[in-house]
Amino acid sequence: MRDWKKILGWTAISLGAVLLFVIVAGVLLLKSGGFHRYLVTKIEQQANEATGARVEVQNFIFHIKTLTADVYGVTIHGTEAPGQKPLLQIPHVRIGVKILSIFHRKVNLSELLIENPAVNLVVNKEGRSNLPEPPPKKSSSSTNVFDLAVGHVLLTNGELQLKDRKIPVNANVFDLRTEISFSQLAKKYSGTLAYQNGGIQYAQLKPLPHSLDAKFDATPSELNLKPLVLRLGGSRVGI
Repeated sequence: MRDWKKILGWTAISLGAVLLFVIVAGVLLLKSGGFHRYLVTKIEQQANEATGARVEVQNFIFHIKTLTADVYGVTIHGTEAPGQKPLLQIPHVRIGVKILSIFHRKVNLSELLIENPAVNLVVNKEGRSNLPEPPPKKSSSSTNVFDLAVGHVLLTNGELQLKDRKIPVNANVFDLRTEISFSQLAKKYSGTLAYQNGGIQYAQLKPLPHSLDAKFDATPSELNLKPLVLRLGGSRVGI
Protein backbone atom coordinates (compact mmCIF):
# COMPACT_ATOMS: atom_id res chain seq x y z
CA MET A 1 0.00 0.00 0.00
CA ARG A 2 2.85 2.37 0.82
CA ASP A 3 4.47 1.67 -2.56
CA TRP A 4 1.18 2.37 -4.34
CA LYS A 5 0.88 5.71 -2.54
CA LYS A 6 4.40 6.64 -3.71
CA ILE A 7 3.59 5.65 -7.27
CA LEU A 8 0.36 7.67 -7.27
CA GLY A 9 2.14 10.64 -5.68
CA TRP A 10 4.94 10.68 -8.24
CA THR A 11 2.42 10.18 -11.04
CA ALA A 12 0.44 13.22 -9.88
CA ILE A 13 3.63 15.30 -9.59
CA SER A 14 4.77 14.19 -13.05
CA LEU A 15 1.40 15.01 -14.64
CA GLY A 16 1.44 18.41 -12.93
CA ALA A 17 4.94 19.10 -14.20
CA VAL A 18 3.98 18.08 -17.74
CA LEU A 19 0.88 20.30 -17.62
CA LEU A 20 2.93 23.23 -16.32
CA PHE A 21 5.47 22.69 -19.11
CA VAL A 22 2.73 22.67 -21.72
CA ILE A 23 1.25 25.93 -20.37
CA VAL A 24 4.65 27.66 -20.22
CA ALA A 25 5.57 26.39 -23.67
CA GLY A 26 2.22 27.60 -24.99
CA VAL A 27 2.80 31.07 -23.57
CA LEU A 28 6.29 31.23 -25.07
CA LEU A 29 5.00 30.04 -28.45
CA LEU A 30 2.20 32.58 -28.43
CA LYS A 31 4.76 35.30 -27.82
CA SER A 32 6.89 34.03 -30.67
CA GLY A 33 6.43 36.13 -33.80
CA GLY A 34 6.89 33.19 -36.18
CA PHE A 35 4.43 30.95 -34.40
CA HIS A 36 2.00 33.84 -34.01
CA ARG A 37 1.98 34.36 -37.78
CA TYR A 38 1.58 30.60 -38.27
CA LEU A 39 -1.56 30.61 -36.08
CA VAL A 40 -3.04 33.54 -38.02
CA THR A 41 -2.40 31.65 -41.27
CA LYS A 42 -4.05 28.51 -39.85
CA ILE A 43 -7.09 30.52 -38.72
CA GLU A 44 -7.45 32.01 -42.21
CA GLN A 45 -6.98 28.60 -43.83
CA GLN A 46 -9.59 26.88 -41.66
CA ALA A 47 -12.06 29.73 -42.23
CA ASN A 48 -11.47 29.60 -45.99
CA GLU A 49 -12.12 25.86 -46.09
CA ALA A 50 -15.25 26.14 -43.94
CA THR A 51 -16.91 29.04 -45.78
CA GLY A 52 -15.54 28.95 -49.30
CA ALA A 53 -14.68 32.63 -48.92
CA ARG A 54 -11.31 34.36 -48.75
CA VAL A 55 -10.79 35.32 -45.12
CA GLU A 56 -8.14 37.74 -43.87
CA VAL A 57 -7.14 38.35 -40.25
CA GLN A 58 -4.77 41.19 -39.45
CA ASN A 59 -3.82 40.20 -35.92
CA PHE A 60 -4.92 38.53 -32.71
CA ILE A 61 -3.84 38.68 -29.08
CA PHE A 62 -4.48 35.78 -26.70
CA HIS A 63 -4.82 36.50 -22.97
CA ILE A 64 -4.08 33.27 -21.15
CA LYS A 65 -5.04 34.60 -17.70
CA THR A 66 -8.60 35.37 -18.76
CA LEU A 67 -8.83 32.79 -21.59
CA THR A 68 -9.88 35.50 -24.02
CA ALA A 69 -8.63 36.53 -27.44
CA ASP A 70 -8.88 39.84 -29.28
CA VAL A 71 -9.07 39.42 -33.05
CA TYR A 72 -8.48 42.49 -35.25
CA GLY A 73 -9.17 43.28 -38.88
CA VAL A 74 -11.38 40.38 -39.97
CA THR A 75 -12.31 40.67 -43.66
CA ILE A 76 -14.39 38.14 -45.59
CA HIS A 77 -14.32 38.43 -49.38
CA GLY A 78 -17.23 36.96 -51.32
CA THR A 79 -17.53 36.82 -55.09
CA GLU A 80 -17.43 40.60 -55.53
CA ALA A 81 -15.09 42.02 -58.16
CA PRO A 82 -11.66 43.36 -57.17
CA GLY A 83 -11.90 46.90 -55.86
CA GLN A 84 -15.46 46.48 -54.56
CA LYS A 85 -16.37 46.44 -50.89
CA PRO A 86 -15.89 43.02 -49.29
CA LEU A 87 -18.84 40.97 -48.09
CA LEU A 88 -18.02 41.48 -44.39
CA GLN A 89 -15.58 43.59 -42.38
CA ILE A 90 -15.18 43.40 -38.60
CA PRO A 91 -12.56 45.66 -36.99
CA HIS A 92 -12.59 43.88 -33.62
CA VAL A 93 -13.92 40.66 -32.11
CA ARG A 94 -13.38 39.49 -28.54
CA ILE A 95 -13.74 35.75 -27.90
CA GLY A 96 -13.97 34.17 -24.47
CA VAL A 97 -13.26 30.46 -24.01
CA LYS A 98 -14.61 28.17 -21.31
CA ILE A 99 -12.75 24.88 -20.84
CA LEU A 100 -15.17 22.06 -20.05
CA SER A 101 -12.72 19.16 -20.20
CA ILE A 102 -8.97 19.25 -20.83
CA PHE A 103 -8.67 15.51 -21.42
CA HIS A 104 -11.60 15.38 -23.87
CA ARG A 105 -10.53 18.69 -25.50
CA LYS A 106 -14.04 20.07 -25.01
CA VAL A 107 -14.51 23.83 -24.86
CA ASN A 108 -17.36 26.29 -25.24
CA LEU A 109 -17.39 29.99 -26.00
CA SER A 110 -18.22 32.00 -22.89
CA GLU A 111 -18.65 35.22 -24.86
CA LEU A 112 -18.49 36.61 -28.38
CA LEU A 113 -18.31 40.41 -28.66
CA ILE A 114 -18.45 41.85 -32.19
CA GLU A 115 -17.83 45.55 -32.73
CA ASN A 116 -18.71 47.65 -35.80
CA PRO A 117 -19.39 44.85 -38.30
CA ALA A 118 -20.17 46.03 -41.85
CA VAL A 119 -22.03 43.73 -44.26
CA ASN A 120 -22.20 44.53 -47.97
CA LEU A 121 -24.61 42.20 -49.79
CA VAL A 122 -25.01 42.66 -53.56
CA VAL A 123 -27.43 40.80 -55.87
CA ASN A 124 -27.03 41.23 -59.64
CA LYS A 125 -29.72 41.18 -62.35
CA GLU A 126 -29.45 37.41 -62.71
CA GLY A 127 -30.19 36.97 -59.01
CA ARG A 128 -26.65 35.98 -58.06
CA SER A 129 -25.22 37.45 -54.89
CA ASN A 130 -21.68 37.97 -53.68
CA LEU A 131 -22.17 35.25 -51.08
CA PRO A 132 -19.51 32.55 -51.53
CA GLU A 133 -20.43 28.98 -52.33
CA PRO A 134 -19.55 26.79 -49.33
CA PRO A 135 -17.45 23.72 -50.18
CA PRO A 136 -19.03 20.27 -49.99
CA LYS A 137 -18.89 18.69 -46.54
CA LYS A 138 -16.21 16.06 -46.10
CA SER A 139 -18.34 14.16 -43.61
CA SER A 140 -21.93 13.95 -42.43
CA SER A 141 -21.05 15.48 -39.06
CA SER A 142 -21.94 19.10 -38.36
CA THR A 143 -21.72 21.51 -35.44
CA ASN A 144 -24.99 22.35 -33.74
CA VAL A 145 -25.18 25.89 -32.38
CA PHE A 146 -27.07 24.54 -29.37
CA ASP A 147 -24.21 22.13 -28.66
CA LEU A 148 -21.66 24.91 -29.17
CA ALA A 149 -23.50 26.92 -26.47
CA VAL A 150 -22.08 30.44 -26.79
CA GLY A 151 -22.78 31.92 -23.36
CA HIS A 152 -23.10 35.59 -24.39
CA VAL A 153 -23.15 37.25 -27.81
CA LEU A 154 -23.09 41.02 -28.21
CA LEU A 155 -23.01 42.81 -31.57
CA THR A 156 -22.78 46.60 -31.45
CA ASN A 157 -22.90 49.42 -34.01
CA GLY A 158 -23.40 47.15 -37.00
CA GLU A 159 -24.01 48.27 -40.58
CA LEU A 160 -25.87 46.41 -43.35
CA GLN A 161 -25.95 47.46 -47.00
CA LEU A 162 -28.13 45.57 -49.48
CA LYS A 163 -28.23 46.24 -53.23
CA ASP A 164 -30.60 44.02 -55.20
CA ARG A 165 -30.48 44.74 -58.94
CA LYS A 166 -32.90 41.95 -59.90
CA ILE A 167 -35.63 43.47 -57.72
CA PRO A 168 -34.61 47.15 -57.56
CA VAL A 169 -34.24 47.47 -53.81
CA ASN A 170 -31.57 49.26 -51.80
CA ALA A 171 -31.48 48.89 -48.03
CA ASN A 172 -29.20 50.41 -45.44
CA VAL A 173 -29.27 49.60 -41.74
CA PHE A 174 -27.14 51.42 -39.18
CA ASP A 175 -26.76 51.25 -35.41
CA LEU A 176 -27.49 47.52 -35.53
CA ARG A 177 -27.31 45.79 -32.17
CA THR A 178 -28.04 42.26 -31.04
CA GLU A 179 -27.46 40.58 -27.71
CA ILE A 180 -27.97 36.87 -27.12
CA SER A 181 -27.57 34.68 -24.05
CA PHE A 182 -27.69 30.90 -23.74
CA SER A 183 -29.38 28.80 -21.06
CA GLN A 184 -27.55 25.49 -20.68
CA LEU A 185 -30.38 23.97 -18.62
CA ALA A 186 -33.14 24.81 -21.09
CA LYS A 187 -30.96 24.49 -24.23
CA LYS A 188 -32.35 27.85 -25.32
CA TYR A 189 -31.01 31.08 -26.77
CA SER A 190 -32.75 34.33 -25.77
CA GLY A 191 -31.92 37.67 -27.27
CA THR A 192 -32.78 41.01 -28.82
CA LEU A 193 -32.30 42.44 -32.29
CA ALA A 194 -32.67 46.18 -32.86
CA TYR A 195 -31.64 49.09 -35.04
CA GLN A 196 -32.71 52.72 -34.91
CA ASN A 197 -31.66 53.98 -38.32
CA GLY A 198 -32.82 51.91 -41.26
CA GLY A 199 -33.84 52.84 -44.80
CA ILE A 200 -35.40 50.85 -47.66
CA GLN A 201 -35.66 52.23 -51.20
CA TYR A 202 -37.72 50.43 -53.85
CA ALA A 203 -37.17 51.40 -57.50
CA GLN A 204 -37.52 55.19 -57.83
CA LEU A 205 -39.51 55.68 -54.63
CA LYS A 206 -38.11 57.70 -51.77
CA PRO A 207 -36.29 55.77 -49.02
CA LEU A 208 -38.59 54.51 -46.27
CA PRO A 209 -37.01 55.26 -42.87
CA HIS A 210 -37.81 52.79 -40.12
CA SER A 211 -36.52 51.14 -36.96
CA LEU A 212 -36.89 47.66 -35.51
CA ASP A 213 -36.94 46.22 -32.01
CA ALA A 214 -37.44 42.48 -31.55
CA LYS A 215 -37.01 39.95 -28.77
CA PHE A 216 -36.80 36.23 -29.40
CA ASP A 217 -36.29 32.78 -27.92
CA ALA A 218 -34.78 29.94 -29.94
CA THR A 219 -34.69 26.24 -29.09
CA PRO A 220 -33.65 23.30 -31.31
CA SER A 221 -37.31 22.89 -32.34
CA GLU A 222 -38.81 26.40 -32.55
CA LEU A 223 -38.28 30.15 -32.78
CA ASN A 224 -40.54 32.54 -30.87
CA LEU A 225 -40.73 36.32 -31.37
CA LYS A 226 -41.97 38.23 -28.34
CA PRO A 227 -42.80 40.86 -29.55
CA LEU A 228 -41.55 42.48 -32.76
CA VAL A 229 -42.01 46.26 -32.99
CA LEU A 230 -41.53 48.05 -36.33
CA ARG A 231 -41.64 51.86 -36.49
CA LEU A 232 -42.30 53.58 -39.84
CA GLY A 233 -42.08 57.34 -39.51
CA GLY A 234 -44.69 58.23 -36.90
CA SER A 235 -46.45 54.82 -37.09
CA ARG A 236 -45.83 51.85 -34.83
CA VAL A 237 -46.61 48.23 -35.76
CA GLY A 238 -46.41 45.42 -33.20
CA ILE A 239 -46.39 41.73 -34.05
